[in-house]
Amino acid sequence: MNLTKVVIPAAGRGTRLLPATKAVQKELIPIIDKPTVEYAVEEALKSDFKEVLFITSDKEGSIKNYFLEDKNLNHYLEEKKKYDLLEELPQYHQSLRFHSAHQPEAGGLGAAVLLAEDFVQNEAFTVTLVDDIIDADVPVLKQIKNVFSKTRSSIISVMEVSDIEVPMYGIVEGEEVEPGLYKIKRVVEKPKASETTSRLAIIGRYLLTPGIFECLKITPRGKSNEIQLTDAISLLLQKEEIYAYKFKGTRIDAGDKLGLLKAQLYFGAKNRLWKAELKKYVDFLFSS
Repeated sequence: MNLTKVVIPAAGRGTRLLPATKAVQKELIPIIDKPTVEYAVEEALKSDFKEVLFITSDKEGSIKNYFLEDKNLNHYLEEKKKYDLLEELPQYHQSLRFHSAHQPEAGGLGAAVLLAEDFVQNEAFTVTLVDDIIDADVPVLKQIKNVFSKTRSSIISVMEVSDIEVPMYGIVEGEEVEPGLYKIKRVVEKPKASETTSRLAIIGRYLLTPGIFECLKITPRGKSNEIQLTDAISLLLQKEEIYAYKFKGTRIDAGDKLGLLKAQLYFGAKNRLWKAELKKYVDFLFSS
């Protein structure tokens, strides 16, 4: 199966970041000077994918437009001789093809992924959740792509969580078949810690076979009248092997206010010119 396409769901209302998301899509809120969605697209590019589909509630496709060339802006910066800024503009359109699909109302992650069926065209594909920013030497999409070359099966990215965090995540139970790789036996959506012995939590990187679409079509709506992707994965598990992969990297949930602040500090500190200055402010804040 080919593996060239990435689906990025971006149709949520971003309620955890209100009131900013009343006017700005949460995926376009910047971390330093890059929108959060750019981290997802950058990961796709570095992992050798070719096409990206944004699932959005925005008919105008502002997320997609961000990644396309703005010739007027380029001309303006050239005219003003602001060549340094011109070099900072994203040039993803040269390497990736961008598409968008409109999701008029929220229906859950499963409903968003189902809109990608025509785009996928019976190929394996990946799903990236923008909230989960993962800093890794080898991009996580590339990591699971490498695993897929051996398993030829759906793969879910996971990380270890504490007992108290278990009810916040989808949890996978399975048998470790090699270090960091598990053959899944069961997927449980936000269980109590006492309801499972596993501490492997699903994080926003999925590699799915096209069989997921038939499962999504028969998945009943659950909480908040939404189609849960984890429920569809449970149905797919009855037909196909599915694996969980413990990715290597540092993950930040930038989907809420505290997480967004952590992301700003984390990526700011990675800039060697800002690190010392940021440390002064962090030390000041924690000494107050």
